[in-house]
Amino acid sequence: VRAFHRVRRALRPFQFAMRNAGFESRKLNIGPAAAVYAWACGMAWEDVTAYSESSDGDLVMLMLRTADNLRHVQALGDAFPVAAKTAREAVDLLFRDPVMPEPEE
Repeated sequence: VRAFHRVRRALRPFQFAMRNAGFESRKLNIGPAAAVYAWACGMAWEDVTAYSESSDGDLVMLMLRTADNLRHVQALGDAFPVAAKTAREAVDLLFRDPVMPEPEE
């Protein structure tokens, strides 16, 4: 939550500039990030769906899109090795059943 608030504060000047230029500026929603974080920390799927008030399909898509974005960060390993390593670890935390079912033998 603290990190979310730091990001929101850091983006305020940008949001004001966007509004002043006539563009829409939406409020940041912590819900999706909190759901991804809870899942990555090992919370049970049923608890994440209840906590986030989202459907199974919506949450799976959120996890897959997040993992896809993290894969792009992984590809930046030459320029940002720490970020790439962290992204790789995060993808591993997201890919567990039911997001990625166990392979059948």
